[in-house]
Amino acid sequence: MMNQFFYPLLTFVISLFFVVLGLLSILVQASPHVRSEFVAFIEKDQLFLSLFAIGCLAIGVAIIFYLRTNLKKSYLKINSKDNHAYFLDENIFQEYMHDYWKQLFPKEEVPSSILIQKNKIVITADLPYIPSAKQKALLARINDDVKKMLARLLGYQQEYVLALSFQKETS
Repeated sequence: MMNQFFYPLLTFVISLFFVVLGLLSILVQASPHVRSEFVAFIEKDQLFLSLFAIGCLAIGVAIIFYLRTNLKKSYLKINSKDNHAYFLDENIFQEYMHDYWKQLFPKEEVPSSILIQKNKIVITADLPYIPSAKQKALLARINDDVKKMLARLLGYQQEYVLALSFQKETS
C-alpha cells in the first residue's frame, strides 16, 4: 500500500523538479534580464536557497531510503554438509520453478512467484484447470517434485511453503 502511494509521488516530485530546473536554465540562458534577476535573487534570498538545498537533500535521502528498502535482492542462506554457507538469489529458485511448470504444463503459462521470508521459501502458483478428482494427486506429485528438486539441485532441505490454486474451467 505504501509503495503504491510513495513511488508515484516520488516520481512526480522528481520529474517536476527537473522540469522546473530545465525551464529555469532556459530562461536564465536566454534573457539577460532574467539572468541578472536570478543572480540578485540568489544573493538576497539565502534563506530560500538554504531551504531549497535542504529540500533537495531530503528528496535524495528519501530516494536512497526507498531504493534500499524496496529494491534489495532477497537471498536464501543454505548451509552445506561441510559447514559452508551459500547465499542463493530468489531468481535462481524462480528459474527452476519456471522450468518445472513448463515441463509439467507444456501448453500452459503458469503464473508463479517465489518469495524468501525469514530464510524460508514461499512458492505461489496459479495452475491451469484440472478436474477436482485429479487435483489431490497432482498436488501431492508437485509437492514431492518440488521437495526433491530443492534438495537435489540447490541443497535446500528446510521447510518451504507451497501455495497453489487452480484456475476455473473455461467454457
